[in-house]
Amino acid sequence: MLKFALVCSVVSFAVLCSAAPIKQGKIGLFQCEKLSASFCDPQFGCQLDSQADICYFDSALPRAAINCTQSLIDAGAAVAAAQVGMTASISTVKAVNWGVMQNTSLVMDTLKDSANKYDQAIKVYNQSLIKYNTAMFLLQQYTDALEALEKTCAIPVPPPPPTCPALIAAAQVKVAQQNATATTIWIQVTLSKKMVDIAVGPVDAAEAAVTVATTAAAVRYAEISKAISLASAEKDNAMTYWEQVEAACGAPPATVGAEVEKGGDDSLDMLFN
Repeated sequence: MLKFALVCSVVSFAVLCSAAPIKQGKIGLFQCEKLSASFCDPQFGCQLDSQADICYFDSALPRAAINCTQSLIDAGAAVAAAQVGMTASISTVKAVNWGVMQNTSLVMDTLKDSANKYDQAIKVYNQSLIKYNTAMFLLQQYTDALEALEKTCAIPVPPPPPTCPALIAAAQVKVAQQNATATTIWIQVTLSKKMVDIAVGPVDAAEAAVTVATTAAAVRYAEISKAISLASAEKDNAMTYWEQVEAACGAPPATVGAEVEKGGDDSLDMLFN
């Protein structure tokens, strides 16, 4: 009876297979040590050491005839499934990265806006303090001038100038006006200080939000990095298994190995395309 070999190739992560007539033969030793635990296939003489979690060749295993066609189909399907998982992981990374960037950007914008408002409040507060200090300096000068004038006008000998009452009255008005100005400015100082106190709250909250967001981002990036690594490892493991099956089933007859049965399958192109 005419036998067929399954000739397969991997192109851009897609497994392409076609049937070609070959003779019946034997496969050589399967390189079990290259396989992960999930692909440690006993039909090729591979045994899993569950404690060490390694795959090794066990010559004592029974070696029945192997259906290479089905083995290649299964190996190719594993590669295709692993690639789907890899693609899904990459899509997840993109989505998570976008979400993390958006969230981090929002909290950073909030912090920037809060910090700007706080800086503006501090600026107004400092300006009001400068104005108040200037007003108090003038008030002290006017008060000193009034006291000096009152002392001068109080000296009986020689008699004070007749303009003393008017000068004292004018100085008193000036002091009163400056005192009112200083009081008004002090009210501005008090209000601006309250605005600073109010502005501190949003800044503290925004800083806390940034800390939470960046910490969460680090956790999410660690998670997706792990997921990508696992998906990549699974794809590599599947590819290694497929390559081992393809090499073993395509190898010439060997002195050690099981009988190979290779049959054609018209559905292969539909399966992998």
